[in-house]
Amino acid sequence: MIVVFDSNVLLAAMFTHGLCETLLDKCFDSQDFILFTSEHILQEFFRRAVTKFHAAVDEAQFAT
Repeated sequence: MIVVFDSNVLLAAMFTHGLCETLLDKCFDSQDFILFTSEHILQEFFRRAVTKFHAAVDEAQFAT
């Protein structure tokens, strides 16, 4: 199954505990899922990780 998470789901998965984190972990742990993303989603993730979640720039870049 092909899966695309928007930046909100990715941010919630990385910076909070809950359903989004569980879904992302399940995708990483299973070969049944293929994760896709886009440059736009990654740029938005980076921008919001730094501004909203106060992630260090180098940490946010590593995540993208």
